[in-house]
Amino acid sequence: MRGRLVAMGLCSALSACAAPPTPDPAQLVFFHPFRPGVLGQCEHAHRQDTFARDARPDATDPGKAWVVRHAFSLRWPGGLIEQAAQPGAVGAVPSPPQTDVCFALWVDGRPVVSGAVVPEQSARLLGFATLVRLRGEPARYELRPRFPGHPGDPMPPEWQGLRGWR
Repeated sequence: MRGRLVAMGLCSALSACAAPPTPDPAQLVFFHPFRPGVLGQCEHAHRQDTFARDARPDATDPGKAWVVRHAFSLRWPGGLIEQAAQPGAVGAVPSPPQTDVCFALWVDGRPVVSGAVVPEQSARLLGFATLVRLRGEPARYELRPRFPGHPGDPMPPEWQGLRGWR
């Protein structure tokens, strides 16, 4: 069964993230690191005290963080999420898909993994979770535990919330 990614509410307050009001099981959020271009700040961003502030879509600053609403597919060892294009909403920035930003993947109302989004041909070496933007449309991503790494590298134990997505 293929998971379907549909946008849902993210955080209800700066200090706490509430469970989403809809039964949608997953969502992908992109956001800029506090210091532009410093992707090291994306590592485990969902575990940082500033996560609710940095990764929360805000209608007054739609370029800061946004729910990914363009069509895409996201693969990792043993899993796949596909999303059709979604209608625009508060906090959504229309495509083209971006790279050199941070991401957080939410499952069942909680962030499971966060890291950096890089293009397939990037020269960066990153020792943490990475969404690799592959060439082509609609957008295709591979979730890897590090970059460059290999698409078949084993999933880290902390990504247990992703098990079962196929």
